[in-house]
Amino acid sequence: MSDDGPKEIPINKYSVYELKAGLDREISNYFIDEDFDMIEHYSNVKILFGFLTCLCTGIAYLYPLPFPQNYYIILFSVIGYGIFSTIYWYVDKKVIDSIFFVGRNEDYFQRLRPKKGNKIKEMVVHSEIDMKDNKRKHIYKMWFDFIFEDNQAVTTDISEINCTDVYDERGYVHGDKVLKTLKHIIKATVPKI
Repeated sequence: MSDDGPKEIPINKYSVYELKAGLDREISNYFIDEDFDMIEHYSNVKILFGFLTCLCTGIAYLYPLPFPQNYYIILFSVIGYGIFSTIYWYVDKKVIDSIFFVGRNEDYFQRLRPKKGNKIKEMVVHSEIDMKDNKRKHIYKMWFDFIFEDNQAVTTDISEINCTDVYDERGYVHGDKVLKTLKHIIKATVPKI
């Protein structure tokens, strides 16, 4: 029996979260295959505050003394849980929001815009799912922030991918269609900035 690598798992095509995650994964894999150095500072902050939130819960539940004697431990655990979960929420919803990939690959951008002087230092990829007129048509919206060496940032226009064009009826994503569209968007966008 041969192992051909990881098998694709179909998604629930009626869930906007799974539609977005499937397309985000395909696009992230493309950039990783293109030797982008993935920057995970946003993810690391979420992991840290998620861990601290769980730690507060664990301390409150597992502290060996009975209730009247562990009152202050429970009080500080509840306060800590509230603070850390609020910071986690803020980072997730306000700082990261629609960002799903941050990476660097100067050679990649130099190939696309060889005569431009100001080099692109970092690329931030955003996405969201928009439900058009009826709830059956889901549009995947994607845009980029390019940060240059002088820390100037340029945000591109929003590009759209119709989810029904890249997912089949069983919930499998057609990666070749996604990548073809993505490459077209990048080749049309990067030389202009």
